[in-house]
Amino acid sequence: LPIVSHAGLLDGFMGGGGSVVEVPNYLAAPPEWEELAKRLDELTPTEEQEGIEATLAGRGRLRADMSKTRLFEATDESKVRVHLYRDSASWCPYCEKVQLALEEKQVPYKISKINMNCYGDKPFDFLAKNPMGLLPVAEFDGRMVTDSNSILDEIEARFPDKKRLVPPGQEAEVAQLLRLERELFGAWFSWLRSPGSDARNRTAFIEVLEEVERRLGVHADGPFFLGAEVSMPECHFASFLERMAASLAYFKGFQMRQNLKFPNLEAWFKALEARDSYKGLAGDFYTHAHDLPPQVGGCAFNGEHKDYQEAIDGAAWRLPLPVDESATPLEPLLLNTAAESEAARREAARKLISNRKGVVPFCLRGAGRGGFPQVSAPLSDPRASPSGDAQVKAAVDEALRGVASHLLQGGGAAILPEAVGPAAFARREDVEVCLKYFQDRVGVPRDMSFPAARQLRAHIGSYLEATTAVTTSV
Repeated sequence: LPIVSHAGLLDGFMGGGGSVVEVPNYLAAPPEWEELAKRLDELTPTEEQEGIEATLAGRGRLRADMSKTRLFEATDESKVRVHLYRDSASWCPYCEKVQLALEEKQVPYKISKINMNCYGDKPFDFLAKNPMGLLPVAEFDGRMVTDSNSILDEIEARFPDKKRLVPPGQEAEVAQLLRLERELFGAWFSWLRSPGSDARNRTAFIEVLEEVERRLGVHADGPFFLGAEVSMPECHFASFLERMAASLAYFKGFQMRQNLKFPNLEAWFKALEARDSYKGLAGDFYTHAHDLPPQVGGCAFNGEHKDYQEAIDGAAWRLPLPVDESATPLEPLLLNTAAESEAARREAARKLISNRKGVVPFCLRGAGRGGFPQVSAPLSDPRASPSGDAQVKAAVDEALRGVASHLLQGGGAAILPEAVGPAAFARREDVEVCLKYFQDRVGVPRDMSFPAARQLRAHIGSYLEATTAVTTSV
């Protein structure tokens, strides 16, 4: 960032305790939002912008944070016969498996986002259609269908002209695999929630996982359960295996990804993660580690988890991030190339810039009041009140502009103390609380892709480190 000397700027700015804070005169405010938006436009490749526009138009690549309608080959929205109601935060595995099926079959559909009970209220018009309020729900030509398995059956039956997820002649094999998925789910759930010494549950889970590994090796023509093509078993297994890998590392210290005992499972994961249909729906380890407990009524640590917990909870959220190194077992959604990192920084900056009117007051919740009544998800507080302190607002706004500016032109390097804004420095304690509140609540894929979330989290962490490193000497 260009540093402009401006002696006396914000001299006498009040600190959080009402004391006068001496602001170094070498600190310069970052560009305003409008200038950052202009800079982003200049840096965005034409192909990238066209991809964003295609997604917003219902075509192109699926993005959970952007897609509202999926048209595929349909000429317009009048051809859409399916209306999917899924959770707003993209936490629900049952919603994910339905959406994965729609994507794989390329059935046109539109999406409405509804809160889960653990983090908010549901709109009255939705409850009028679905009094129980359960998710997911799909509306087929005006007919409401609840329960994810029933929805999957309906999708397969109503659109026989689309890709068959249950290939003719393989119905019995699919049924066996779906029973295996429920057996694996039961073993995982028992282990995840068992406290203390849980050797018996661990053994039971691994035994079922070994059977999954064996079944993934039955068909030699491809990595999926039925061979070369994604089919109904993937729709059932994918969202839960994704959450198993995250939660068992975080709570039990058990590494599922890149585990040499499960090569078929790793190949299956990699093949899925190469598909836009899955990549646009998948969450990261941090999101799942924190979204599962309020959904299932709590998860239990076993004492072997601490290294994984520390890593997932942000030990690596600092700059510079490693590039062109193999992704760790805790970051499976990452290619970790220089090109991916550069695009991810633009994506994170775009999210900040385009949503600045919402992000600033969201951050200010960190210095405000908690909501009442509270919801069960600790990282969600929809009824919270943001701080009304104008100086804190100005400081947080400046800090976020500093983060966005560095995302655009910092090249991934650590943020230096000279790049900290004067208002952010003056109210650095409030800024730290507010930006940490935001950093902890960046969700994948609800808010952005994992590579972008990784960049944003690390840039926030680096900005806060730089703020504490500012000295008052010129």
